[in-house]
Amino acid sequence: MSTADEMRRLGESILSAQRDRAVAIGGLKAGTAAFVGELSAGTAARKADVAGQMAEYDAAHQAMAWETREQLAQATAATKASTAAFVGELAAGTAARKEDVASQAAEYDAAHQAMGRETREQLAQATASMKAGTAAFVGELAAGTAARKADVASQAAEYGAAHQAMGREMRERLASESATRRADTRGFMVEVDSQLAATRAEVLEVRAAWQEHLAPPAPAPPPKVEVAPPAPKVEVAPPPPKVEVAPPAPKVEVAPPPPAVEEVVPDDLTVIRGIGPSMEARLNEAGVATYAQLAEASPEMIREKLGDFGRLAKVDDWIAQAEELI
Repeated sequence: MSTADEMRRLGESILSAQRDRAVAIGGLKAGTAAFVGELSAGTAARKADVAGQMAEYDAAHQAMAWETREQLAQATAATKASTAAFVGELAAGTAARKEDVASQAAEYDAAHQAMGRETREQLAQATASMKAGTAAFVGELAAGTAARKADVASQAAEYGAAHQAMGREMRERLASESATRRADTRGFMVEVDSQLAATRAEVLEVRAAWQEHLAPPAPAPPPKVEVAPPAPKVEVAPPPPKVEVAPPAPKVEVAPPPPAVEEVVPDDLTVIRGIGPSMEARLNEAGVATYAQLAEASPEMIREKLGDFGRLAKVDDWIAQAEELI
């Protein structure tokens, strides 16, 4: 049986004993009151009988006054004696009843005191047991809390190491990809310069050929005229056919070189208070890798890119710190 049940049982037994004591005392009081009532009724009836007899004696025997007085004196003495005896018996019964009530009350008090001592001892034992159990439970709880803290610290250290390793891997991958892009850009620029040089040479050749085509032909020398008899009629040759000039060659548009790819060197965002390795990785995935990019971004944009991770983040403080680091 548990301590609570034992305490409940003891409390119920105490209440039951108190109720029994109250019922017994009430019964004693009721019995005493009934006995006193009966005694009072008997005394009143006795007095009425005596008064009636005295009236009858006075009315019937006025002549016999002396005899009546003697008889009345005798009757009165007998009545007083009987009344005294009755009152003595009543007093003796009342004293005995009082002694019984006092004895029962003493027994009840002794039983209640013993029960109270037993109850206090049981309560003290139960309290000591509960204190010991509580102390043991608190010790176990403290030991479990310490172990839990150690586990959480170990997990946090593992997460931190994993995030740092992930951050280093991301930075190395970005550096490798940036170097690859720079090499690809340099190769593309060399190829573009080669194509531009070839295009310029072709344009110069086309221009020289066009200028040579448009140049007028050299005039023929005049024929020698000899003074002689009238020469025969000279037929004038028809004019040369009209030379059609070919339209100019279309303008060769050279595509502008592609814009130079600016290499972005990521900054260590973990220097900013509130940004750890995992948050730095999320910012890098969102396109924020430098202090300048973070300082130029708005808090709303950062929170939108971070999603659920950005609702509780102090993005305003991050931006202010990034502005100071630029």
